[in-house]
Amino acid sequence: MSDIYFSSIVAEPNASYQSGSSAEKWLEVLVDCPGVQGLYTYRANANLAVNPGDIVSVPFGMQIVGGIAIRWLDSPSADLDRDRIKDVEEVITSGFFPVPIGSYSTASPNITALT
Repeated sequence: MSDIYFSSIVAEPNASYQSGSSAEKWLEVLVDCPGVQGLYTYRANANLAVNPGDIVSVPFGMQIVGGIAIRWLDSPSADLDRDRIKDVEEVITSGFFPVPIGSYSTASPNITALT
């Protein structure tokens, strides 16, 4: 009989767990919603390959709307409650809008060289 060891992992309620990179990624998005102007900050899930110039879907109020990923942020504005910032839902189209060279911030996790 072989020695088999089992281990279990128990999650605690209301605890935050992250695998891989511990740095959260923040993205400014121009939402497509009539009568709304300005950029809104969203969290980019580590499992989602999103870059500035992508068309994305994001929660906005009680609905899901389309938007354009504009730029990476090193951190959200100090006046924003990080617990209320929502995640980008999905990438609809990658690289739809070209992004000028040098417009990425150092927080950009998915940089590819533009030539």
